[in-house]
Order: sequence, then C-alpha cells, then structure tokens
Amino acid sequence: MSTPRRVLRVIPRFIGGGPERSILALAGELAALGETEDTTVVVLDPPVTPTMLLQARRLGVALVVDPTDATFCDLVDAADVVVLHFWNHPRLYERFGRVELPACRVVVVVHVAGTTVPQVFTSEVAELADALVLTAPICRDSPGATAVHDRIPTIVMPSPIDRYRLEAAVHGRRRAVAPGSVDRPFTVGYVGSLNHGKLHPRIVELCASVTSGRVRFRFVGSGADPEALQRRFDAAGIGDRVRVDGPTEDVGAVLAEFDVFGYPLASSTYSTTDRTLQEAMWVGVMPVVLAGSPVEPMIDHDRTGLIVDQAEWGSVIEALARDDRWRSRLARSARAAARDRFDPERAAHRWLDFVRIVLAAPKRRRAPVFGRTTSTSQRFVCSLGPFGGPFAVSLGTEGGDVAGAEHEISASPAILVSGEGGIVHYLNSDPHDVVLRHWAGLASRADGDIDQLHHAPQLDA
Repeated sequence: MSTPRRVLRVIPRFIGGGPERSILALAGELAALGETEDTTVVVLDPPVTPTMLLQARRLGVALVVDPTDATFCDLVDAADVVVLHFWNHPRLYERFGRVELPACRVVVVVHVAGTTVPQVFTSEVAELADALVLTAPICRDSPGATAVHDRIPTIVMPSPIDRYRLEAAVHGRRRAVAPGSVDRPFTVGYVGSLNHGKLHPRIVELCASVTSGRVRFRFVGSGADPEALQRRFDAAGIGDRVRVDGPTEDVGAVLAEFDVFGYPLASSTYSTTDRTLQEAMWVGVMPVVLAGSPVEPMIDHDRTGLIVDQAEWGSVIEALARDDRWRSRLARSARAAARDRFDPERAAHRWLDFVRIVLAAPKRRRAPVFGRTTSTSQRFVCSLGPFGGPFAVSLGTEGGDVAGAEHEISASPAILVSGEGGIVHYLNSDPHDVVLRHWAGLASRADGDIDQLHHAPQLDA
C-alpha cells in the first residue's frame, strides 16, 4: 500500500481552532496534489460549528460527532491509520480511558508544547503511538516524547496553514495612501485567543506604553468576552485607540489591515508553531513578539521580525511606525521565510512520506489509557503526568501532607484553574465530581467566585 486509503482522525473538538483547521488545510493540499485520502474525523466534544461543517463537506471530509464506543471501535478497526490530535481535554481522556482499541496503527500529533500544566503530553498517550508528529521542537522535552525517544518514528512538522484562506490579505496589502504617510493610522494587529492563558497579562500596559496617537491596536479572537477586554483598555484611557472584536472566518481581510503583527503572549502559554503567526508572516505582516515567548524560535530577530523585552515594546512599535523602510524590509523577509518554512504543500509531501513509514508497521491492540480510571478527578490528576503530585495527595492516591498539597492547589496559576485542560474544564465535563468541585473551591480563594470559575471560558488549543 503506497498511501493510506482510510484515515481516521480523532480530535477533541471542531469549532475552528488551529488543530481542526490544520486537518482541513492538509486535506486541501492533498487534493491539490491528486492524492486520495478517505478521511473521517471523529469529534469527541460537540457541537461542530456550521462553518467548519461546511468546509469539511466541501473537502470530502466526513465528520462523526461523539459516536458510541462500539461505532468508534468499528471506525478504528476499518482505518488504515488512526491519527490522534492531542491536547489535554477531558473528553479525549474519557474516551481513551474506557475503550480498548482494536488492532490499529496510531499516529499522535502533539498540538501543544506538552511541558507545562495543564497541557502536559503524557507518557501514557505517547505509548499509544506507532509514530509521533511534534508541531514544534519544544515538544521533544515533554514527558511523552521523552518516554518514547528513539523508539518510534518522530518528526517535527508545524501544523499546515490554509493558504487559500489568506488570499484577501495576499491581494489586499496595497493601500490607497502611501505606506509611511502620517495621514493614515498605523495598525498593530493581533489574531488569536483573547484569554489570559494566551495574551500577556500586562497587555493593557504594553499597549499604553505606545504614546503615538497615530498607532492603533486591533485584537481579533475567541475564548473570552471582547467587551470585557475593551473595558480594560477604556479604563486605561486608551480605548479610543484600541478595537477588540470576536472571532472571524475572514482572517485574510483582517490581516490585510495590519502594518505589524503584535503578538505579546503569556510566558505560560502552551503554543507551539502558532498558526496565526505563520499566517501573518505568510502574507507579509512582520511580527513583534516578547522575549521568552514560546514562539520566539519562529523569529529570526531583525530579519523576519523583532523579539523585544516588555520595556522596549512601546518604543519599538513607535520606531516601526516612523521607519517604513525598516518595517518593509522585515515584512519581505518574514514572507520569504514563511514560504520556506511553512509551505503547506511541502507539509503535505512530508505527511505522505511519513505515513508510508507508519503503514509498514503491523497493527496492534491498545489497552485503555491510565488503566480505565474510574472518575473524572482521577483522569485529571493522571493528565498532569509528573506535575500532578499535589492533586494526587489530595485525592489520596499518593501519600503526603494533604493540608500542604491543598495549600499548593489553592495557589495554582490561572491557566491550571480555568485554562483548557484545567480544573474548571474537567469540572464542566462532569459537574457531579465532588473532588473537582472541591479543588475549584480551593482555587476560587485566589481567583474569585466559584460560579464565575465554573463558567469560565475555555482556551483555544
């Protein structure tokens, strides 16, 4: 068999985030190459957004939403290759924790760095795999990748972007007013999750450090209340220079408005080779990122973008607004680098070559992950891998000082409390789990009211 005829992709959700878009982007590139993959996507956590459903149908990608265990196993049994798109999500661990998979070949695609809570790539998930696709070099340091190091085929490959989705930006970069003119605003734009787990916690102060009245900021994204973020800018006295919008499908048109891609991420974010950063560079919008950010390795400083300290942010943005030649040089280099490093057609060829290696392996059965853990709180502890100690002590599965462990839980970082894969996310999936509710209560001492926590929005992976 030269190429897989039946590929089953398993993903926690399908609402328009980067991992699900990468599936459709790859399907489009394979179709353009004349390669036929009979792709079915199992979505573990409904609903599926209408836009994503229509895009999948146009590409001939079948969606099966939250199937029964019997149907799921039948789909696994019929597939030549099963591709598990991984990030810590309660529905993923729930399904793989109770099902013994029939004989199959499994590729695990790791969409998170996997090295920090709550988005840990565990050794138990890695042991499911016959092969790994890591979306960034940092994933190699995760517990899962370390556990199977040198034992199974592994490649580092960024999630492919949908270049056709960017046509509006590619063709819309010319402006009626000459670049560098003082007669037009200079727009610093951001596309991505608006949650505290992604955006830098001092985002308001960073924007306020730009004093030039010509510079405008635009934030476009999902995962939080845009109006609440706008109110923070209003309270800082810069609301007239900042516009915050919800998510968009027309990302190309949005990027066409930007002079600079301002991408100040929280140091705790679990991003890998971020798709929105790839997209900005692809269309020639040069990025500015903070030093210490997980996406820093994607930037060659002062060639394809700028890496700056927090204290430099405002002065660098203002300098770019004044110096169009500097900005234009970086934009051209960013665009050229993106076409070299992030070419989705090249990614499609790499996938085909890699999966041929996987097809040479025999199919094998898999036992349930974590040995059929019986409660959601147990699965949550296991999902944190080597970082779950305080929760294991509190739960009683490990010995230790319970009071000390629960004090540590009460001081958990916000991303572990209300981020995707965190305490609240697992509690939302099983509101009757009294242990998770107890942990959320401990966390609420630092992070606010328990009802507010319980309904906290989830982050994009």
